[in-house]
Amino acid sequence: MAKISDDVTKGVSKSAARAMLRAVGLKDDDFNKFQVGIVSAGNEVTPCNLTGPELSEHAKVGVNGPDSAGLIFSTIAVSDGISMGHEGMRASLVSREVIADSVELVMHAERFDGMVTIAGCDKSLPGMLMAAGRINRPAIFLYGGSSLPGVYKGKDISIVDVFEGIGAYEKGMITKEDLYEIECAACPGVGSCAGMFTANTMASVGEAIGMSLPGTASIPAEDSRLRVKAEESGKQLNYLLKHDIKPRDIMTNEAFKNAITTVLALGGSTNAVLHLLAIAHESKVSLSLETFDELSRNVPHLADMKPFGKFHMVDLDKIGGVPVVSKILLENGLINPECTTVTGKTVGENLAGAFKSIENAIRFVATNIDALVLAFKIFIGLKISTFVAGVASQFILLATNIRGATVSLAALNIALRANIVGIIITAIQVAVVAFIAFNDAIMKVVNTIRDYFINKMKEAQLAVLNFVSKLKVFPKASKEAEQAAKLLREELNQIKIEANEVVNAYTKLNKKQKQLFSGTRTTPRAIRDPRSRPNFGAATDPDFLKRQDELAALNERIMFTNRRMIIDQAKANAAQRTYRDLLQDSGIEAKLISDTISTTFLEGLRQGNSLLETTKNLFKNVLQTIAETIIKKTI
Repeated sequence: MAKISDDVTKGVSKSAARAMLRAVGLKDDDFNKFQVGIVSAGNEVTPCNLTGPELSEHAKVGVNGPDSAGLIFSTIAVSDGISMGHEGMRASLVSREVIADSVELVMHAERFDGMVTIAGCDKSLPGMLMAAGRINRPAIFLYGGSSLPGVYKGKDISIVDVFEGIGAYEKGMITKEDLYEIECAACPGVGSCAGMFTANTMASVGEAIGMSLPGTASIPAEDSRLRVKAEESGKQLNYLLKHDIKPRDIMTNEAFKNAITTVLALGGSTNAVLHLLAIAHESKVSLSLETFDELSRNVPHLADMKPFGKFHMVDLDKIGGVPVVSKILLENGLINPECTTVTGKTVGENLAGAFKSIENAIRFVATNIDALVLAFKIFIGLKISTFVAGVASQFILLATNIRGATVSLAALNIALRANIVGIIITAIQVAVVAFIAFNDAIMKVVNTIRDYFINKMKEAQLAVLNFVSKLKVFPKASKEAEQAAKLLREELNQIKIEANEVVNAYTKLNKKQKQLFSGTRTTPRAIRDPRSRPNFGAATDPDFLKRQDELAALNERIMFTNRRMIIDQAKANAAQRTYRDLLQDSGIEAKLISDTISTTFLEGLRQGNSLLETTKNLFKNVLQTIAETIIKKTI
């Protein structure tokens, strides 16, 4: 098959070109492969693009193989946040065109067959998508990730809080010292601005329009998952090359409508209008302002995101990212499921495996909370019982075979602390919180469930630590475990006290809300404005509105408790150092256990199995995997 790169890799006349390519690392076999450009706007000018070079390396790993050879290059980027408020801002929009032009120039001159594009700030994202549409060679887009929010006086903040702080200082509302503290806390690390500003809006566009792998738009820049997705993006480009799927096959008129609808639902930046029109122009798609206006009259506003709302991009990621929003829009007939994406599947096919029905998931959780709690109590009980039974059997082995005891003990520890609870909690969160726009009370239920199971997981870890601390054959591990157990026990007690206060307060307020809210129906728009309900009834009652405010404040407290637990969980992870030596000695691969859990759980979702059946299969498969591994190591 003839390739564009044949212009520099084939024939005697191209010997000089090949000589230079050999100098950058290509071998004889590489000249028969697709030549792939991997471009990022990576630089130190702005935190938004700091991840670009690293993600390029991961993408290159995914690209390189029997089909393709990847070469990395870069382009420029201008920081809107830094250039704002002075003469430099005039360069911002111009930089978008320079980015698109520079990528086109390298792709044209070097005769690359396809490209992986990586960007992280306001103008580099649309610039990369414009270049893809203009060049129209197989391409895939990866967002460099958003930053985590900073924390100031117990509240999540981002760059917009600095701008607001400047105004507050000028009005005498805060001191210069207060403003300095906000400035130092607002941007805690790498990544684009944390709220639904231009960068995160265009990242969502890249995913919604089909040019990015599902779920990648919301992953924080510091998250290891982003490195995995970079490699997967590189691998997926090989699929696009082999099947000759080009950007204009993906970025069609209907795909642009899907992207606009997603921006409207998320309450994204109005800069999306400017950039989508430019991307459409490069992709030979007719798009006008009238399309934005028409769609805006039908699409509900679902996400309460910064700068106008309460949540940041990382909060969207915690509930499943853009696919959650897309699923809601799809189930309400607001996006086209037939549009092609870089996965090679349609939008509808990508979302089919996400949830069978969000409404059914909500209904199931809402009506079966007691059953869910009981099921997990049984599950955790079985895990602990199995561990205790395994420990008992080890005392026989300790007398004759310390090595065998080490292997088995490590296996049981892995089974106990395997992240199965976290996986199931995440799945419940994804399914339930996806419908948060339709019922804020569900978010509180989810947090209550999640808090409960995080505590259960900590209690299971505590049981292991208590045992290891008493096991005299591992003196060093015993001492570390004893110290870790003491800290963990103190954390658990404090968490339980706070969690109980929150749950009790929520139950009391929710009961009052239900009494006031009896007999009314809700619509997506009515969620944000109770007065717009068809039958708002008690919603106009001042007492009801007051309770709504109380519930909102309570929700913030629950979210804060949730974050506290995550922080505590991170601290508790230090206790797992106890297991490290055991794991290394036994040679058991923790990844094997994790893969078994993930595969079994996802298979249960696809087959529509009950929670009990899925839990049963998880338990069975994990133990079978452990047994097989032990047998292999022993033999």
